[in-house]
Amino acid sequence: MAGRNSIGALDQRVTFQEETTDDDGQGGRENSAWANISTAPTMWAEVEQGAGSEGEIGEHRQSNTYPITIRVRNRNDLTAKMAVVWRGRRYNIRSVPPYDARNEFLEIEAENGVPL
Repeated sequence: MAGRNSIGALDQRVTFQEETTDDDGQGGRENSAWANISTAPTMWAEVEQGAGSEGEIGEHRQSNTYPITIRVRNRNDLTAKMAVVWRGRRYNIRSVPPYDARNEFLEIEAENGVPL
């Protein structure tokens, strides 16, 4: 990403979310909604958009997907099971590198256009 060595490059606001679950009434749990994570959900980030793509499964055309790379200050509470909201659009987090306290920044790969 262009501004890797500068905190000033973190000029976009992103919000991290996790899927919540509810009791399904039969002793199990069911996914219900997305909610902001409990600690510091919104933070400054550098966001780089990738090129969109369109695919097919069988005879059905899939919607466009748009990958993004999000660079934030390092933290240890983010996982690939979460989502991130940027500019009003939710992106599935695809990968989060393992936490390493020696790193100042964390680069997260995410993608929209896929079912949440």
